[in-house]
Amino acid sequence: LWVNQWHTNIVWRVDPLTGECEAKLDVGKLHSWRGEQTPNGLAYSVLLGSESLLVTGKQWPSMFLLRLAPTDLCGLDTTGAALPAAP
Repeated sequence: LWVNQWHTNIVWRVDPLTGECEAKLDVGKLHSWRGEQTPNGLAYSVLLGSESLLVTGKQWPSMFLLRLAPTDLCGLDTTGAALPAAP
């Protein structure tokens, strides 16, 4: 489960069973936003590939397909470490 942190560049991977934030990803380099245009559109689908996270934001003109290691994307690693920054 991926969620955004309101008014920041940070998105969190959350364990859906415990609600604990397991890892964070800084998506600040994807789009220069201000005000309410926060990065808040996050989607995962196996149809996009097992290593893909789709990211967009409120009033963003584009969507970004990020490639992450399956352990980073799906929460198999529970160290709580920060993931690499988005390109």
